[in-house]
Amino acid sequence: MSIHKTNRKEATLTLILKTLSENSHTNFKEQILEAYERILFPTKIYQNSIDDILSKLPPSCDSLLEIGCGTGSLLTKASKKKINNLYGIDENPLVIKLARQKNPTKTNIICGDFLKYQFQQKFSTIIANNLLNVVQRPLDVLEKAYSLLQDGGRLLVSTPKKDFSLDELTHQLTIELQTKNLSQSEKEDFELIKRFNENLSKTMNVYSKEELEKILLQFIGFENVSVTPTYGDQNNLFIALKESCNPKINYFWDNQNEHLENIKELRNYCLRNLLSDSENIHSEYDDSAHHFIAIKDGTKTLAGVVSFIDYTMSKQLPIEEIVRIADFIKYDKALIGTLYSWYVLPTHQHLKIGSQLTKEGFLHAKRKGLKQLFLTGNPEVSSYLVNIGCEQIGNQQKYKHLNADFVPFMLELDKLKVEVLQRYAA
Repeated sequence: MSIHKTNRKEATLTLILKTLSENSHTNFKEQILEAYERILFPTKIYQNSIDDILSKLPPSCDSLLEIGCGTGSLLTKASKKKINNLYGIDENPLVIKLARQKNPTKTNIICGDFLKYQFQQKFSTIIANNLLNVVQRPLDVLEKAYSLLQDGGRLLVSTPKKDFSLDELTHQLTIELQTKNLSQSEKEDFELIKRFNENLSKTMNVYSKEELEKILLQFIGFENVSVTPTYGDQNNLFIALKESCNPKINYFWDNQNEHLENIKELRNYCLRNLLSDSENIHSEYDDSAHHFIAIKDGTKTLAGVVSFIDYTMSKQLPIEEIVRIADFIKYDKALIGTLYSWYVLPTHQHLKIGSQLTKEGFLHAKRKGLKQLFLTGNPEVSSYLVNIGCEQIGNQQKYKHLNADFVPFMLELDKLKVEVLQRYAA
């Protein structure tokens, strides 16, 4: 399973037009939207897929957000239910205009970028219908959706199957439309839709049931995920449930490296938007490192890890890509260590897992008798490292293999401010 960022052209359900031509005239774009409105959206296949999604709403759904709401067909049906707060967001002004016409009163229709928009509330249900397959950063969308869910809320995701067949879907639509005695202009609209969908299908992100299930459980952090077919059996509908309260986190040393593969996967997931040439990062130090890990209670989900190595090998250490640490060593090499990585699931950073991991990593190094640690941190954590006793020993620079800035630090462990460290982790 690849979790590396995609280089495909960004396109939501209503921005698919970008995949055809960046220079398309507005009238042509409107023609596509009108074809969808007149031909595709009224079909039983499409309407049944909306019903499938809405049938998975919790009985107590009091607020709903649809990401990439398009022309608002789903929200129109949802508005007939007893939901106090209905929201839809899409960044295409053309479809937002249609969505507002369909939903003039009860629904809040927002024209904006979901990943950038600052919502002022959380939701009991969030829907992404035929969205993950066409956005450039699907994992970022899932992470933000998780953060916007209330405790106990659910995310409903409908997306094409790995073996999605456009020919089969077109065949089903053709059979249904043949019973409607389409006019010549409607037949032309359907031909336009078929050509349009064929173009789109060449650039889609597609996931197997197992792949997306793993992402939702292991990397986004949902408590439970169930799956059912929909959209003419060409899509999977994922029902992902968030915990009703913050999960308990268990911390321990992975002395036997039993979780090494999960550690590597977590690292590559957290770095996915920074990776440049290679798809994954493989560290030659993983097998010999000390890994202190955070596991969600009752699950196998690795929520975070901090890793460090003793400075007893002749290989160049990761920090030496930024600074020649030999110039700063004050003790025998056997008493030196390098804290070379720490990662936390983005959706779980509010649980202070990173602070707890860092605390245990530093204290463990001190208990082992190490005198000096070298480490790097991104600029956002620099003040935290200084406050616990670290000294900056070089300027901010870029790692060679990452498109990211890091700052080098040194920590003399007898100067570690344990009380400050514990306060951060509390």
